[in-house]
Amino acid sequence: MDEKRSTTVSENVPAALSAVQVAAAGSSGNRAVSVESIGHKLWRGKWLWLSTVALFSLIAMMLGTVQAPLYKEQTSVEVQGPDGNGAPSKPYDQDSAHPLESFLQTQIRIIESRSLLERALAKLSDAERARLLESPHFWWTRTSYDQSVESIRQHISAQPSEHGDIIDVSFLSPDAGAGAHFLNILTQELADSNVERTWRAVQHNRQFAERQIDDLRRKWEQSEQILVEYSHVSGLPLTARSPNALKQTRLLKVAPYANDANLRQLRTQLADLRKQISQWQTLYGKSGAEVQKLRVKASETEAAIRQRRLALQQTGTTVSVATPLPESTTSRPQGASYSQVVAHLDDLQQQADTNRSIYDTAVTRLKQASIAAASQLGDISVVDPAIPVMKSNTPGQFVTGTLGGFVGLMVGIAFVALRDRFSNTFSDPSLLSQYLGLPVLGAIPVDRFAQNGTTYDAVNQEPALQINFSTDLRTAEAFRSIRSSILLSASQRTGPRRIVFTSTGSAEGTTFVVGNLGAALASAQRRVLLVDGNLRSPGLHKIFGADNEHGLAELLSRQIPEHPVTSRDVIRETQIPDLYLLTAGQAGARAPEILSSVQLPQMIREFAKGFDLVLVDSPPVLPYADARSLARAVDGVVLIVKACSTDRHLALKARDVISQDGASLIGAILTEWDAAQSASA
Repeated sequence: MDEKRSTTVSENVPAALSAVQVAAAGSSGNRAVSVESIGHKLWRGKWLWLSTVALFSLIAMMLGTVQAPLYKEQTSVEVQGPDGNGAPSKPYDQDSAHPLESFLQTQIRIIESRSLLERALAKLSDAERARLLESPHFWWTRTSYDQSVESIRQHISAQPSEHGDIIDVSFLSPDAGAGAHFLNILTQELADSNVERTWRAVQHNRQFAERQIDDLRRKWEQSEQILVEYSHVSGLPLTARSPNALKQTRLLKVAPYANDANLRQLRTQLADLRKQISQWQTLYGKSGAEVQKLRVKASETEAAIRQRRLALQQTGTTVSVATPLPESTTSRPQGASYSQVVAHLDDLQQQADTNRSIYDTAVTRLKQASIAAASQLGDISVVDPAIPVMKSNTPGQFVTGTLGGFVGLMVGIAFVALRDRFSNTFSDPSLLSQYLGLPVLGAIPVDRFAQNGTTYDAVNQEPALQINFSTDLRTAEAFRSIRSSILLSASQRTGPRRIVFTSTGSAEGTTFVVGNLGAALASAQRRVLLVDGNLRSPGLHKIFGADNEHGLAELLSRQIPEHPVTSRDVIRETQIPDLYLLTAGQAGARAPEILSSVQLPQMIREFAKGFDLVLVDSPPVLPYADARSLARAVDGVVLIVKACSTDRHLALKARDVISQDGASLIGAILTEWDAAQSASA
């Protein structure tokens, strides 16, 4: 026995392993996030993300059932660019911008504007407008008119097509027929509004130009009047001195009654009518109905002017050149010779002709400018009117459910990741020493995909040995590391040889650790006794395939006086050399009373005389008092903590309970540790 112990001491490593040493015990791949780690994390949180997938799918399908179907109506409009040009031959470029591009964008903004939308809605029937303004909503909500109109505006889309001079307009409508009719009215309103803008622009330009022309006309008429008056004063007839004799004679006849108020009013009306005729001819041509009406009014006004002139002549107020004028008006300017008067009269004649020429040129240019202004604003026409499309554009329940499930999957995975990152558990061995202040004896990694063993037997759902010491698995290496820590402590004179393994709650791997650690110690040529102290839920006998008819409970209770049960009757060898097992026996509800027996400490001390180490599997320390009774009968206690499962506050409470009972805490072991997850955190 001494030779075995000396051999063991030379092979051992320090008892308390740091987090770095524990991580180094595994393979180098433990430091990288692997597919195995991610799969294990998702498997642990499978109920969470499966629940979110089901919940989101159900919500999406329910929303799909209450959502009204939407029908996509489409139409196309052709936009004739400025100056009648079509689309550019190459894509739009900032360095070579085409006027049609900005015009297209302007029309798209107008199509999607609220003002045009409301004009189109106003031309719908009440029934069609009601069907478009209706939107599905819950009974506790109310939709105002403005909100409904805004919803319609958001469902209108205008995009330039592959052909540069075409705009594709679409509308998602709850009613196919009303939606198609509304879209046709909308595009017609677009064309009408373009004509209105053209008319307003032409009117604005003409008004400005006509003010300038009126100034030129007044200047021309003033120069003609001055010429006539000077001719009267000088006594020289214009017929003898001017090539425009006929025209000047007309002026002489008109000038005396030019101050008649009625005649001036009729002339003003005639001038306004001629302006309107010119403007309407630019937009609608000479054969338009409005143009014909204006022509009739102009003819009537001209007839009225002729009648007025005739009336004035009949009353004798009209004066001709031959009519004798007062002597003061017919006398020549004093000090002026005949040649000077003739020269001045010629200058006045030339000035009047120049002003008339300028006036005529301005009138011609005004007409040309009106035509150019109309062409600069472009033209809009409907290419493909909208027709009702009866196929719904709203996705069905299967599609919405699938999309909802996908969103739920993403949310569930995010929840799993956040839960693991911000949970109040132990995800790393370093947290054990940080929160509990205990030495970390080792960390048993997750090895669910190992080929030489599984955590639970697939057939019987019972714990099974995980390790095979002929191979270099991570789990085997972890138990070898824990074995070294236990042997180093036991080799000392006061080191623990009787050790209880307990946890804060059930299913944290206590039985698994005791069974595999006992196998690891036995493989190092140590005589090891495993005692199943979990009388409430024994499990060690299932690992080694032994019966549980008699065990620790019978030894402590002495149930059969005529045939007392001894340790030889219940301690049996296992299939692993140097590894012995004492099962729990049949305690039932008497477990607390049996473990409170005064014979328990003495019995465990007797066991230690025949074995190098005695490992006791204990129930959880917090829910039951059994572990506290066992802890007072041994040399030390090891606390088992399950990674990402054991609550930190419960672990602290378990540590305090054990310490208050006067038991010695050797250290802690972390089970199901995901090294890759810990490295990525």
